[in-house]
Amino acid sequence: MDGSNKNALIDEELQWPNGIALDTVRERVFFADGHSAQEKIEYTDYRGVNRTELVHLTDTHVDQVFGLTMHDNTLFYSDWVSKGIHLTNLESGITQVLVEGLTRPTQLYLHHPQPYPENECTAYGCSDMAIPVPGGCHCKCRVGRKLKADDKTCETAPEPWIRVEDWRCAQSCHEQAYCAVEVSNPTIYRCVCKAGYQGNGFQGSGCTACDFGYYKSVLRPGQCTQCPDGVSSTAARTSCVCRGGLQWYMGECTSDVPEVTARPTTPLVFPGTMPRFESCPDTHSWQLPEDANYVTWDIRLRALDGYDRPLEISPRVPSKIYYGTGSMIHQFTATDQWDNMVKCRIEVTIEDITPPQLVCPDDIIVETSGESAIVRWDAPVTSDNSGKKPMLTSSRTPGSRFFRENSPHTVTYSARDEAGNPSTCSFIVAVQGMK
Repeated sequence: MDGSNKNALIDEELQWPNGIALDTVRERVFFADGHSAQEKIEYTDYRGVNRTELVHLTDTHVDQVFGLTMHDNTLFYSDWVSKGIHLTNLESGITQVLVEGLTRPTQLYLHHPQPYPENECTAYGCSDMAIPVPGGCHCKCRVGRKLKADDKTCETAPEPWIRVEDWRCAQSCHEQAYCAVEVSNPTIYRCVCKAGYQGNGFQGSGCTACDFGYYKSVLRPGQCTQCPDGVSSTAARTSCVCRGGLQWYMGECTSDVPEVTARPTTPLVFPGTMPRFESCPDTHSWQLPEDANYVTWDIRLRALDGYDRPLEISPRVPSKIYYGTGSMIHQFTATDQWDNMVKCRIEVTIEDITPPQLVCPDDIIVETSGESAIVRWDAPVTSDNSGKKPMLTSSRTPGSRFFRENSPHTVTYSARDEAGNPSTCSFIVAVQGMK
C-alpha cells in the first residue's frame, strides 16, 4: 500500500476502465470497460490471470458502466445510458434495477454497519502516515515533507522543490530530471531538471547541462545562473569556483562563511565503479507447505557505491514478506551521489504441489422392492492447504437413480485445487431386493 512494486494486472483489450471493485473473499478484481466498443464487466484474480467476462450482462444489461462496488456475492454498478444503478447476483445471474431516473450516476460506495478492524499500523509511531506493507508498516510523509533518519518522523523539506514519485507527473520526465513539487505550493507536480541542468524537464526536449560559467545549485525549474565576473563554474555546474581564498556560499564568493561541525568527508570524484547490490537473486522459489497457505521470506539486500559505502534502497526492504501461491516481482533500486542507479529485480514463485483433501461417504446399501432406487448422500468434505475451496466434480450426484441390474455402482468424486492438483475418492452404492 506504499505504492511500491507496481504491476499491471490487465493492459490488453481495455479502453475505458471506469469502475473497479474487489471481491476480497474470493480474491477477485472486477472491472468495467465503458467504451462503446467494449461495454462489459469482467473479473480477474489478484495475479491478473483467469480473466473472465460476465457474459450474462453483456449486450443485455450494460451499456456505459462507470462505477462498481461489491458486497458478498452481489455486484452493484452504475450505467450512464440507462441512468440507473443496477445489481446482479453472481450465483443466480439475476439482475435488477436498484435506482433509476438519475442524470449521470458515477462512482458507487457501499456502507456496511459492521466496523472496520483496527489498523495495526496506528500505533507504529509515524508522525504523518503509517502505510501497511507486507510484513509490517512503513511511514510516509505528506507532500512537502521528508522522512528523517529515524524513518518515522517527518520534517519540512529545506529545499524549495523536492522529488516525489514518478507516477505523480502527467508526462514522462527527462533522464536528467525528477518529478517534483514545490514545497510552498504542494498541489502541482511537474518535471524539474536536476541541479546543474536547465530546461523544461520533459522527455525529449528535456534538460541540458549549464554552460561553462553558469550554475544551478538545487532541484528547481528555470535557467542556470551566471557566476560572478571572473569566476568559473564547477564541472558539475552546481556552484562556482572562487579565487583569492574566498568560498562559494549562498550564491556569492565570500570569506564570511559560518563554521560548521566537522563531518566525514564525502568523496566528490566518481570512483569509476558503478553502484551494485551485494546479492540480488534473480529468482526465488518455494513449495507451499502442506499445513499452511503462505510462506515467509526475510529479504536481505545491501547496496554499495563505488567506495563501498552503503546506499539507501528504494522502496524500503520490508523485514518479512508473506507469500501465497503464484508469482510476485520485486523491484528495488539504489542511486549513488552521482545519480548512477543500480536495479535489483527478484521474481518470487510459490508452487503448490499438495493435492486437496477429500473424504467420501461410506459405502451405501439400499433395499428396494422395485428395479431401481433414488439414493441421496452428503457431498464429500473438501479442504486445501491454500485455504481456498477446491473445485468438486462427481460421476453421480445426490438424488440420482441407481438400478439393481448393474449393482453395485461406483461413485467417484474428483477435487482440483487452484494450482491444478487433483484428488479423488470413491464409494459404492449397492441396490438390492427387499429381504
